[in-house]
Amino acid sequence: MKPLFSLMLEGYYRRDQLLIDYNADRYSTEYLGAALRSIDTQWREKIRVAKNTHRSLFNAPLFRLDHISYPNGSRQQVQLHLGNTDYREYVCGRDHGGFDRQANPVGTAIVAVTADGYIPFGIRSTHVDANPGRYFTFGGFFDRKEDFYQHQPCLFHCAARELKEETSIDISMDDLRLLCVVYDHVHPHPEACFVAYLPCDCNEFRKVCPESEIATLRFVSIDQLETFISSNQINICESLLGGLDVFCRLPRELRYKKMGMMA
Repeated sequence: MKPLFSLMLEGYYRRDQLLIDYNADRYSTEYLGAALRSIDTQWREKIRVAKNTHRSLFNAPLFRLDHISYPNGSRQQVQLHLGNTDYREYVCGRDHGGFDRQANPVGTAIVAVTADGYIPFGIRSTHVDANPGRYFTFGGFFDRKEDFYQHQPCLFHCAARELKEETSIDISMDDLRLLCVVYDHVHPHPEACFVAYLPCDCNEFRKVCPESEIATLRFVSIDQLETFISSNQINICESLLGGLDVFCRLPRELRYKKMGMMA
């Protein structure tokens, strides 16, 4: 049986430990001929269906992951090699070859830990294109229009931006840690999973979190997380499953960091 996801990278990386090699000429995937015509046809049909079913669907310029490397052979730093793609290529180009020919846009998922030791999960709205009605946390795609920091693509900026957009909580990039890069084999693309330690408790979180994409919030305590995953695995987005797996295997002092709850 084909796995739901695989780990391309695992660790606990600060922003200064993540390097980006962005080369649009070398690492972008260009669809030509019959493949391009097929993508055009599929996209027009998806737009038509989205309108008829009242789902949100639009194109956006995204970063494509070509491969991951470790400078000087050391795991103290990791480098992502990026090119260009877009959402249209992603949703319509999945049947045109293996990994090297996939659009492979980089997504983000954030395991947000509240000050009282809970992780908020949302059931995604039925009006979104990706994974409607399934459990997710927060995140989105690494956007070529929005996610530059000091003139360079910045994945930590993407995670902080998505968290603020979806929860109204402004968190410093230096308070995020990159846990892993998960490859989702069901909806083929890589997803960078982060952990963020929030300054608010569950009740405060409910007051600030809008429900534009998240239809229903559920708070799961860190101590009950593995039970929640086991009971709801089929309903949790595949890329998030990988991030939660890595989070559960963190040392206890990192899972409960900044919360004054360490044993």
